Amino acid sequence: MNKTLLDVIEKHVAALQGEVLALLGDRIKVIGRELLETLRNDPERYRETVLTSLRNDLVRTAVTPLTQLLESSIRRAGNDEFEVAYDIEDELGLRLVADTGEAIGSALATAIVEDKFNEFDDVIDDIVEPETIRRRLTTYFETFRASDFFQELHELRSTLKLRENFEIYLYVGSLHHNRVGYPLFYVPLQIELLERIFRITADPQIYVNKKALEFAGQETAREIERPVPLSIRDRIVYLDEEQSFLGVMQGLLDQWCADLALSPPIDLANPLDQKSQRSQLTITNSIHFSAFDKADESLLNDYEELLTKLMVGSEVAVDFQEIVNSFLTTNPVDVNADINREWDSTPIEGRLVFQSPVPLNEEQRKILAALRHEDARFLSIEGPPGTGKSHTITAIVFQAILNGQNVLVLSDKSEALDVVEDKLNEVLNSVRFGDDFQNPILRLGRAGNTYGRILSGQAVEAIRAHHRASTASQQRLTGKIHEDESRIRGHPGDRRAWLEDQTEQCLRGPPSEDPCSADCRRSGGTRKRRKYTRGARCRSINLQPSG
Repeated sequence: MNKTLLDVIEKHVAALQGEVLALLGDRIKVIGRELLETLRNDPERYRETVLTSLRNDLVRTAVTPLTQLLESSIRRAGNDEFEVAYDIEDELGLRLVADTGEAIGSALATAIVEDKFNEFDDVIDDIVEPETIRRRLTTYFETFRASDFFQELHELRSTLKLRENFEIYLYVGSLHHNRVGYPLFYVPLQIELLERIFRITADPQIYVNKKALEFAGQETAREIERPVPLSIRDRIVYLDEEQSFLGVMQGLLDQWCADLALSPPIDLANPLDQKSQRSQLTITNSIHFSAFDKADESLLNDYEELLTKLMVGSEVAVDFQEIVNSFLTTNPVDVNADINREWDSTPIEGRLVFQSPVPLNEEQRKILAALRHEDARFLSIEGPPGTGKSHTITAIVFQAILNGQNVLVLSDKSEALDVVEDKLNEVLNSVRFGDDFQNPILRLGRAGNTYGRILSGQAVEAIRAHHRASTASQQRLTGKIHEDESRIRGHPGDRRAWLEDQTEQCLRGPPSEDPCSADCRRSGGTRKRRKYTRGARCRSINLQPSG
């Protein structure tokens, strides 16, 4: 940041009036007292509410006037969206209350227990002390350079805010031919800003620019007048837990330089600029951060993989051709009428009572029925956000698990997969005696979620133990479920009385002779037993309004 801007900041910070900050502190003290009775039984929310009010008031009083003053100067210095007022205010607001949460929480705890606010008032006075505020503001801008790596990451993060479906990638190495450059490797990154510190993480996968390398191989073969056996096996390389990004990239780069007859070799661990070349072809060890539409990358991966499979006539290609032909040359069988007739013929008690750990409405149950129909090959489920599509996918996957089937869930957005994975884990954990082993969900490309973890000796032994416990009580629990279902499906008067009795039992806890209690005692712990016995019977039925 240039000297002129620093001088403006210094004068503005020095002009902050202690009286204004003192009034701000008095307001926070009043808020703390007013919220005591309302949030006495929720200390964490009490602390967060007071802390948020403090941060917002500090931003409004000390930060917003400064950002308004600097905005035009920063833009003239060559910075666009990256240093907009909102970003600076957000970061400065966090910095001004950094490391104060614990002290505020302790002071509010004293107020809850003793109804005394002396400690709280002292903490607030220390936070809004003028010299403390001035020092934090000045330090922020002194370490803020408009042309460093920190700025570049800010710009990329701002791009993600402005562009939907964009993702940040790390480019490693570049291939140049006739003054045109292409990245060799690119790695998807996640970048978080935590109190002026960037945390950069990456999923264990490396994208290889196969097209650029194949082009380089063709040009080299034309030059030396013989084929070049360029070894490019996969477009996406998934790393095992024992592999490193550097090691995998270095191995591939060494092989390509040898195949293309490039020299000297490049050492990616060496930070100095390096190049390996032959005639008009050059590979360097340059590194760049970039942002582009990840949907384009997903489509490219899919199309390239499909083309490769189609050319070799693999089994996957045959399946793909059959799917496409079933749309283009023949019409899929419409099973909607059959599903609606099946639902209409289902008695009221059959619509109200069904076994599933996933609550389902009429449409979702029809979807599961369509999956069982012998003529249904494709299902198209549409709806705006919040209408239950992810919930339906969870029910479909869980039903497949009960049937001993494997399921592949695909999406070009990782957020959508996160939602389905979380819901599925929640459902799987809800129907077990415990949750002390890995669920059989493989998230491709996610760190720490591999076949090795799923099939580890500890996980397999835990599954066997749970299977033995479940098998031992399966017949008794199945009989109990059928008995309960029969009662619910019986006379309306009997059904109402039975539901009232079961609700009361769930609320006060089951008797000690309940078979579910015995099973849970064997799995250990009074606390776990109470959790299971209260939920197990209720989860075996789902009640819905009768349309």
